[in-house]
Amino acid sequence: MKAPLPEGFIPAVIELAGRDRGDLNGPWTDPTSEEIKKIWIDLSPSDMKDKFSDYEKDITQTMTNVLIDWRNLFGKEAIKALEDELRKQNGERQKYVTDQTSSERFWDHKCYYKYPNEQPKASNLLPDKAIGSVPIEELLKNKPTSALVLTILAIDRALRLCSSASTNSNSLSDELSGDNQAKERTSEAFKSLGLGVDASRWSRIIRFACKVEESAALPDNFA
Repeated sequence: MKAPLPEGFIPAVIELAGRDRGDLNGPWTDPTSEEIKKIWIDLSPSDMKDKFSDYEKDITQTMTNVLIDWRNLFGKEAIKALEDELRKQNGERQKYVTDQTSSERFWDHKCYYKYPNEQPKASNLLPDKAIGSVPIEELLKNKPTSALVLTILAIDRALRLCSSASTNSNSLSDELSGDNQAKERTSEAFKSLGLGVDASRWSRIIRFACKVEESAALPDNFA
């Protein structure tokens, strides 16, 4: 039976998936059925609040597919932004990629923790993919940590694939959701946020992201 999803349901589930919910797999773990049910009850009209079990199978499958697409969108945006930046490099594509990833440690990468105008570059992927129309005050309380981790992993993957591509970045896959190397680095990306993003920077990330209409993995200057 096709579920009549209440208004705002999908953005709310995505926003929940983008939080740090204490799961070691972070952004790769879907919200539980109970978490989704709570959102259903919160957003449904009174005559539908007790109907979740009637539609649970369809809702669960729908949200699984939505969240796969959501994760892949980070990968697509990161690759697109990297391709845009590589076109500016006057033939120095490989040197650019090498310079960005000279260290294995995420928190040493210039593309994550160089702060032009006080804004971390990785934050630009967050707006409509992780926080939607959620009020700033709520985001400051429930930070989109997993979404920022996914952003970091997407950027790292784009650089990694570009570095290993035999021709050029046009040959890159954009299916981030199936990338095991990205998944294996999730705990490291969480750790890098602990080292590189304090409370004041989180506030700037969120306030900056809420003002951005068109999101991209990277701002004008990736380096």
